[in-house]
Amino acid sequence: MSLVTFRFNEKNSDEMHLKIESGLAIPSAAASVDHIKVDGMDGEKTLSDGTYHAVPFNVPVVLIRPPKSDLGGRLFQKVHEISNWLKSTNGRYQEFYLSSDPGYYYLASISESYDFTKFGIDYGRGILPFKLHPIKYSIDGKNALAISSTNPTLQNRTTRPAKPIIEIAGSGNITLTIGSSKLQLVNVSSPLIINSQLQTITLASNGQGAYDKMTTYPFPIIHPGRQSITWAGNVTSLKITPNWEELI
Repeated sequence: MSLVTFRFNEKNSDEMHLKIESGLAIPSAAASVDHIKVDGMDGEKTLSDGTYHAVPFNVPVVLIRPPKSDLGGRLFQKVHEISNWLKSTNGRYQEFYLSSDPGYYYLASISESYDFTKFGIDYGRGILPFKLHPIKYSIDGKNALAISSTNPTLQNRTTRPAKPIIEIAGSGNITLTIGSSKLQLVNVSSPLIINSQLQTITLASNGQGAYDKMTTYPFPIIHPGRQSITWAGNVTSLKITPNWEELI
């Protein structure tokens, strides 16, 4: 059985001669819940804001001895190269792909220290202390879908509302409805990008904020199931990147 690999910060782990060893624990996200003891009552009450905590994700890896043709093939040199690759993100979340979970990508960061232990001749083992965003995303959901009046529906096959990116062009006042979620825009004169994940609305031409164009809140979402899409006003182009998501 081949060992699992991962992709992070635009590079595959096997390019750095790293493989994930057996024994990788699959984590799950913890809900953000406060447990409150009420005097005179048995048990506890719970208070939740509906969010989830970031997830520690310790990845056991083996550093395979590089071929002799690799000029940086010595163990110490490779460990330093790995550190520069992983730590160059300065702890910012990056897309993270696991070969064992091919339909999805995660958001991962790494900022803590770690060690490699040498064994054999120029082999090493270590545990990489990643931290995961509690949501993973469908790779298919990264594709922008052109929406037309001939097929104005989206099917959310997950159990969670998706937070889409909407690219819309038109003029004047526009009302866009996705299922039960409504977006109202006013005085539109240039194409806009509405990002429900980041909760931003910007001009497509230069990324400048255009919050005065949006008169509804919260940002639109795509509920689970088949959702019809309708609009009122002058819409000349509509694309939706759904960002289908699942809880880790």
